[in-house]
Amino acid sequence: MPAETFSGGVHIFISYASEDKLIADAMCHALESSGIRCWIAPRDVRPGMEYASEIIDAIAAARALVLVFSSRANESPHVKAEIERAVSDGKAVIPFRVEDVLPTKSLEFFISSRQWLDALTVPLEAHYKRLAGVLNALSGGPVDRTAPPKELPVKTSQEKKVRIVMAAILILGLAAAAVVYGFNSSKKVTLPGVQSAAVSGLPSATPRPPEPAQPSAVPQPTAPTPDRMNEAGVWDRLKPDYLETFDQPDPKLWFAGRDGGWKLGTQKGVYYMTNASSDAAAYFINVSLSDKTDRPFFDAPVSVEVLVAQTKGGMAGAGLLFRFDEKDNLYYAFFYSGKGKYSFYRRGRGGFAPLWAASSDAFKPDGFNKLGITSDGSKMHLFANERLLKTIDDDELKPGVTGIVSLNIGNYCFDNFCIYREPR
Repeated sequence: MPAETFSGGVHIFISYASEDKLIADAMCHALESSGIRCWIAPRDVRPGMEYASEIIDAIAAARALVLVFSSRANESPHVKAEIERAVSDGKAVIPFRVEDVLPTKSLEFFISSRQWLDALTVPLEAHYKRLAGVLNALSGGPVDRTAPPKELPVKTSQEKKVRIVMAAILILGLAAAAVVYGFNSSKKVTLPGVQSAAVSGLPSATPRPPEPAQPSAVPQPTAPTPDRMNEAGVWDRLKPDYLETFDQPDPKLWFAGRDGGWKLGTQKGVYYMTNASSDAAAYFINVSLSDKTDRPFFDAPVSVEVLVAQTKGGMAGAGLLFRFDEKDNLYYAFFYSGKGKYSFYRRGRGGFAPLWAASSDAFKPDGFNKLGITSDGSKMHLFANERLLKTIDDDELKPGVTGIVSLNIGNYCFDNFCIYREPR
């Protein structure tokens, strides 16, 4: 780690809700790479020591507390206790807002007059750099003066009512737009002659699998809109080279059992991943395949049907693993979180960083949704039900294999995982 610019041996304390752990970990990595020592739980809780006592001592020794502020932090009694303790100890408190929400009254009492940093846009690396500049200023170090901190906004009760009404109208509008897309189930075909790499080091116990959520009936699809990308034949021209329908999946690859806080298995032709522990952040299965000529399936177009039965927290969902580096566990991840929300992340050498997050009416409100990724050099094209959502241009990760991935607490189901070859 670089020499510390944060004077003395003191550190900054990172306070966050458990559902925001990935953001907090990425922030910690970015700050420590800039020479700022951090204290973050559970990493820095000493073995055998009382958790609450460690928190109190860490706040007392900290120069400042940075709050990862979100709707989850608003609801966390642990975050409130940490903020209250820091204020009573006379520590600087810096809210780092990652979601466009206002503090609850209990938090507003402590942070309404504080300087805060707005980090509502992605990627977050620029905001981490700005945060490092603010923290260095506390010890007389160099300061990054781009986009200075703002006063935390305080809304009147009338303004809050208007925001609630407008949000309700927006949600109803999105829901009405989303129901026009029906559900077309894919024909299940088994493709022989594909070599698969086994997943090693996993436990063999097989629990009784939970009953996956059943998709409910939805309306028949209407005529496709002009921006429906399949009109240009993007997916029609692709030839499936590997298709897993999960009717009889290879148990060496598609593991069934417990792995940490995750339960995995197959039932009624659907592969499920369930997680109830905030300590088990992500679970993925990478599919390392090659064809009969031993050509690896690097950067091949890929799709999977996903059902998000239940989630908890803002950064939760399931979807596709892309450009996975089997040596260093680096990858891109395309998640669907339900209710039309999707996101795209990169787990690079600098940590876990969100690259894009949005909502779209391309997703059906019920049942399975088909996620797809195609690529062209550094550009990765994200699809929902064969409709283009977004093109991400990022060249940090090299070509790699693909797979499926789930993030944070939830109940997720997968079907018809398919890797394609583009025609020569």
